[in-house]
Amino acid sequence: MSTKTSESGVATSMPSVNQLKTMKDPEVVLVRINAQITEKQHQKIKIHATKNNKTVRELIGEFIDGLPDVG
Repeated sequence: MSTKTSESGVATSMPSVNQLKTMKDPEVVLVRINAQITEKQHQKIKIHATKNNKTVRELIGEFIDGLPDVG
C-alpha cells in the first residue's frame, strides 16, 4: 500500500493498482472514482442497492455498462 497525504495533512493509505485487480478476472484492473452526492441521493442508492441485493459499486458499474460506447 502507498501512503498519500491529503490537503488537510492527514496521511491515508491507498491500495496500489495491483491490489485492485478483481478476483473473478485478474486481467481486469479496477480504478477508484470519487463523486460528491447529496445525503438524500446517497440514502436512495443505498436503499435501492439493498433492496436489489447489490452493492453501490455494482449499481454504478451496471449503469456505466449500459451507456453507449464512445468512438
